[in-house]
Amino acid sequence: MFGDDAVLFLIVLSLILGLGGVIFIQDKKNKLHKSFFLLSIAIAVWVLANYMQDAVVENSFKVFFVRLDFVFAMLMAYLFFNFCYVFSANYIKVNKIGIYKIILFAILILFSLLLFFSNEIISTNISTPGAISPVYGTLYFTYVAFFTLLDIIGLIFLIIKYKKENYPEKKQSILVLIGCFLVILIMIFSNTILPLFLTNNVDSFLFSRLGVYSVLILIGFMSYAIAKNNFLNIRVIIAQLFAVGIVLVFFFEILSAQGAQSLFLKIILFFLVLYFARMIVANVKLEIKRKEEVEILNKELTERKDQLQKVSDSLAISNDKLRVANEKLKQLDQAKSDFFSRASHDLRTPITGINGYVSLLEEGSYGEISDQQKTILQKTLSIVKNMATLVEDFLTAAKLEAGGMQYNFAKAKVEDICQQIVETLYPKSKDRGLYLDFKKPEEELPELMIDGSRIRESVSNLVDNAIKYTEKGGVTVNLERAEVSNYKQPVTINPDEKITEIVGPVVRITISDTGIGIPKDEIPRLFARFSRGKDTTRLKVSGTGLGLYVGKCMIQDNGGKVWVESDGDGKGSRFIVELPISPPKDILEKAAVKN
Repeated sequence: MFGDDAVLFLIVLSLILGLGGVIFIQDKKNKLHKSFFLLSIAIAVWVLANYMQDAVVENSFKVFFVRLDFVFAMLMAYLFFNFCYVFSANYIKVNKIGIYKIILFAILILFSLLLFFSNEIISTNISTPGAISPVYGTLYFTYVAFFTLLDIIGLIFLIIKYKKENYPEKKQSILVLIGCFLVILIMIFSNTILPLFLTNNVDSFLFSRLGVYSVLILIGFMSYAIAKNNFLNIRVIIAQLFAVGIVLVFFFEILSAQGAQSLFLKIILFFLVLYFARMIVANVKLEIKRKEEVEILNKELTERKDQLQKVSDSLAISNDKLRVANEKLKQLDQAKSDFFSRASHDLRTPITGINGYVSLLEEGSYGEISDQQKTILQKTLSIVKNMATLVEDFLTAAKLEAGGMQYNFAKAKVEDICQQIVETLYPKSKDRGLYLDFKKPEEELPELMIDGSRIRESVSNLVDNAIKYTEKGGVTVNLERAEVSNYKQPVTINPDEKITEIVGPVVRITISDTGIGIPKDEIPRLFARFSRGKDTTRLKVSGTGLGLYVGKCMIQDNGGKVWVESDGDGKGSRFIVELPISPPKDILEKAAVKN
């Protein structure tokens, strides 16, 4: 009987160890794979012990395998508990699980010692040679309760995982859960409960075999879960199991060989089979790897397609929003233009009126005034003029920042612009005891495509500042043509600084003075908004700090550059303006629109 039974036992052992070993080899660092591998080893030893206690003849060996059977039945329950926790770890968090495992393992060791070195759990009754039956001790039910509790906790972990996870993962968990539940139920019933009520050793033997064979149910459900839900890679596992099975068959053929010639041929055949088995497994792995790569690419393409669709939908929505925003911007732009127009009128009108009436009072149009009153009226006129300049600077700066400055680009002669500036400011320099020289180029300069009034305003402000900040000596305005620009991007704190350079020949205007000079640490902030030199207080020079900023912006909008050079405090300054002879494309386009 045992000879026929041995084949079935060998099949069960091969399936258990083969599945557990192959899963472990797939990923040796994976906790789930390791826990299943350990469980498969424990099941295999338990199956072997169950078979050997009936297969061996010697009574001492029978007793050993009976006790080994009970020990590994308990170890199976512990490793099943561990496997279920690892399998469900993403959904179950047990505080101090490591300590609980140590305590449970310590109890397992205690029961194992009692099984081998005492009769408190189980003893054996040998009535006749070759026949053995267990006798259950006082701690038997405690032993049964312990491993049954471990099995129940493991099943609870699987149930919790099943309830918390989403479809299709539920399909995988329910298969594992059903397989484990049936196996545990059959094992406990056939190997633990029924033997208590059976006195016939043959019946007890048959029912114990039912517990052993029930392991095939777990293997079946686990395999189906693997194949159906890709719990592990079934094709690789099947190929490896097939390869292992074929190799084992030919290995046993070597052991049964008779004669040297037969042994030699079977060894050669064994190694050939081993080589081709490895080739089969390697080819299956390669095919699966390529299939996975294709699936990943398809998934990425699908995701990209979905993303592009979302982007397309988003762009359609954004276009609608941009259309609405554009309409609002047009309305705001119109409101801004209306504000500048109204502000210019509302602020300039009263200042002009005050200036006119004060001038009439000073001239005596409303009667004679004393010298003291005349002095006061002159100071008032000076204040009004400063206020008018202040308002004008603020409005101009606001227009520049808002992009509302309008330019009238047309061809103009820079010599005429500089000549007019010098003639206008000459009386002021003469009153301060300063010279104001204008050096024209020997050859006539070409006309430039610029807004002449804005350039005149900007250069005039530079010349006027040079006169203000010069106590003795004077100011020189030099005009020349240069084939290459000398402009280099300076260190600046001005966030509006443009870093474009002038390409080609330029007309260069240099305003040199013998004034107070500019320290190097002040040059970076000189063209910033509301920035003034530190010596303005000493010279009692008033201003808004916007003149240089406004002038620079207007020069840049005309395609030019302006910067300052100074040898230091008390050594004078040089303000250089460069305007391109070949205007930028945008200026030409604006000029063409005007014409």
